Amino acid sequence: MIINIGVGISFLIVLFIIIMCFYSKMRVTKYENTIFIRLIFLTTIGLSIETFIYLITIYSREQLSFLLKPLVVLLFIYYVVWMFLFVSYNLFLLNENTKKKINKVLLISIYIVFLFASIFLPFELKITDLYFYPQGIGTYAQYVFVSIGFTIIMINSLNNIKMLRSKKFIPLIVCMILGIVTSALQYFRHEFMFIVPSHAIAVMLMYFTIENPDIKMAKELEYQKQLSDASSKKTLELLEDLSNDLKSSVRKLEQFGNKKIDKNNIDELNKELTEFQESSIILSDKISGIIDLAIVKGDSKVSEYKYEVKDMLDKLQQLLIVENENDNRKLNIELSNNIPNVVYGDESNVIKIVLYYYNLISSLTNSKEMTMKIECIQVGRFARLKFNYLVDESLIKNYIYKEKDTNELQLVKSDDVNYQIIENLLKKFNGKMIVSNQNDVVSISLCINQRLLTEYEIISNKEENKNIKVKYNDYSGKRILIVDNNNLNIKEMKVLLKPYNVEVLSVNTPNEMSEVLSENETFDLIFVDDIIPNFKLDDFTNEIVRTKDDFLRHIKDNAKYPILSIIMVNPNNENMEQKYLNYGFSDYIVKPINKANLDRILNKYFKK
Repeated sequence: MIINIGVGISFLIVLFIIIMCFYSKMRVTKYENTIFIRLIFLTTIGLSIETFIYLITIYSREQLSFLLKPLVVLLFIYYVVWMFLFVSYNLFLLNENTKKKINKVLLISIYIVFLFASIFLPFELKITDLYFYPQGIGTYAQYVFVSIGFTIIMINSLNNIKMLRSKKFIPLIVCMILGIVTSALQYFRHEFMFIVPSHAIAVMLMYFTIENPDIKMAKELEYQKQLSDASSKKTLELLEDLSNDLKSSVRKLEQFGNKKIDKNNIDELNKELTEFQESSIILSDKISGIIDLAIVKGDSKVSEYKYEVKDMLDKLQQLLIVENENDNRKLNIELSNNIPNVVYGDESNVIKIVLYYYNLISSLTNSKEMTMKIECIQVGRFARLKFNYLVDESLIKNYIYKEKDTNELQLVKSDDVNYQIIENLLKKFNGKMIVSNQNDVVSISLCINQRLLTEYEIISNKEENKNIKVKYNDYSGKRILIVDNNNLNIKEMKVLLKPYNVEVLSVNTPNEMSEVLSENETFDLIFVDDIIPNFKLDDFTNEIVRTKDDFLRHIKDNAKYPILSIIMVNPNNENMEQKYLNYGFSDYIVKPINKANLDRILNKYFKK
């Protein structure tokens, strides 16, 4: 009997660990998972009953012997209910794909009869120094009930025998083998009562076979798939637009091989060779452009660093000179006097976008001489670099359109690789292309935003950040959501978070937060401001507490996975920080947020 107690306690510990693991993450709501939850808790109860019976038998038989028969009846009830759930679980799996309806009423009726039989059929207790064993009709009935349950499963299994190859049926096969072995062992050797432990083994196997994926990972994979599909769709649409252009270039080269050329006519031969060379160069340029577009679309980051503008313009001018020599064009560059010496931005991408811009304009106009005027508009800490071309309207009118809503003129050439590259780069720079028409002269300006001071430098000079030095850790791959109606606060938070290489998304209202969390994009941490108009967090959380819920649960219900939640609080004398922690927030951060307290939070929860 001591062995049975040890086995029971051991399985109880294992089941408690599985329960904690199962409830440590959000669950998939499926019928099989619901039955699994019931089975694991029921098995825990069965092991507890059986262990308690042995403890009474060994240590308190005289004092608590009156409890033994009621406990055995409870054990019989456990056998019936457990078998009913196990049969239901396997019938569901066997008929899941066939969509064949299970006769639940018949199954429930059968097991209700078994339940009453277990309660009222008589049995006697046989207790020796070696074992405790109930004898009589009540006990024999349990063997019959188990046999009927396995028979029901076996009949359905034979009708769907191919499905037994699935890993989901491993618990069924193991339970049937162990059920037969343990029942026979218990019948002939009463000291070995291992039926309930065999149930525990089946439930443990079920934990590894049920559909219970990590919801956060599943949502993240779906989100990445959506991004990939959107990018692929856009790229395919572009390639489809360009395919005819490429085919025409390839066709020209193919036709060259079929042409009859008088090899003795040197002038004709030179003419055909020149045409072939030009067609080859055009095809090469188009293919190179597509490769460049793929690189631009794939590289989503824009670096920001300090560089000298005039040095950058010198490099640009040298590259443009080379471009012009190759195309036999003349480019005049006019440089205004308001160009700053130094800015913060991405020098290499600025040069890249201007080169593509030049190639686009020159290809559309076919002009042999062009003038580019470069100037800068400085407002506060920002510098807008403008690269302007003046073009005769007759040369470019086919590509200029007026926007219906705003009446603004736009340059559109969607099937041109240079145009697509410029469009992608402008999105990254938050830049734009401005088109105007005056006296039949079209002005096309490429505007690229750079900074005179970095936002980080400005925020670092604020009072709350002075004399604070932080060693930044790289938390690439982490994603943070900010919930705050103050866009200035959001902007400063994003700047402070930038050195950590985290992805940041912001919303202004709780409704927007719920919408974002319910989508496939996942988050590791949420910062929530404690003051949002029309959303009194204190009243809201109090209301949730009264309904036996909490703010963290509100977040989980939308996200379906656990997220760290940090409340941003104003300094106060009411110990609100602790109050918010009691509501369910993971931590708090005191406003105004500075580099030190933000670094503390990120290192506390992200640093491994």
